[in-house]
Amino acid sequence: MKSRRTWIIILALLGIGVSGYLSWSHLSGEAVYCGGASSCELVNSSRYAYLGNIPVAYLGLIGYIIILILSLIPPKADRQWPEVLCFGVALIGVMFQWYLFYIEAAVLHAFCYWCIASQVFITLIFILALPIWRARAAAEEAEADEQAE
Repeated sequence: MKSRRTWIIILALLGIGVSGYLSWSHLSGEAVYCGGASSCELVNSSRYAYLGNIPVAYLGLIGYIIILILSLIPPKADRQWPEVLCFGVALIGVMFQWYLFYIEAAVLHAFCYWCIASQVFITLIFILALPIWRARAAAEEAEADEQAE
């Protein structure tokens, strides 16, 4: 399914844009633009915005880059590791992002629009990377081969 892979690539690029901006904000010390609200800066300067000394935006950027690279590897029937790894990275990313969403809602009582965008992107990537889609694509290919004979 080329369209599924294309959407994962597009979403990974969007995720790189968002996490890249948040990473730049951490590096430069500039406040995160939030359209007049202060909630983005509150979230991104909280202790939850770091894993040890590493900003979680850096981790998101690395995760999206890995997903993009894995999605750019051409699929082959005998090579499933890129799709499996993509699913694994997306699974870790979606679990971590939804944990951070819980922190925003239940602990900080503030929402970062950039973070929510990233949560949407990684959730969609996770759904598109689910193994069920690979099985469905294989079934469609088998059906097309039968009809061609």
